[in-house]
Amino acid sequence: MLLFIFRPVVVGLAYTAEWRFESALLLACGVVWTVTGSITVVAALWLLWSRGRSRRALAVGGSAIVASGALFATAAATHVLPCGGPS
Repeated sequence: MLLFIFRPVVVGLAYTAEWRFESALLLACGVVWTVTGSITVVAALWLLWSRGRSRRALAVGGSAIVASGALFATAAATHVLPCGGPS
């Protein structure tokens, strides 16, 4: 969990840091990525603290990862997330 969530947290923080220059939808995506990333980090630390015995921590972290991935796919498919190179 900790290895996967690094990119969404960095991307989310980058988009929210540049909030004046981004669209409202992209800013909302950045906020959601930051929140789901934080939830995943907390769930991963909770899972480490419980030595892998907490199913709830795994479910919460996995759900946050799925939500983050679904948002990436949706944002890319609807062209909210700029995925192309120079045109």
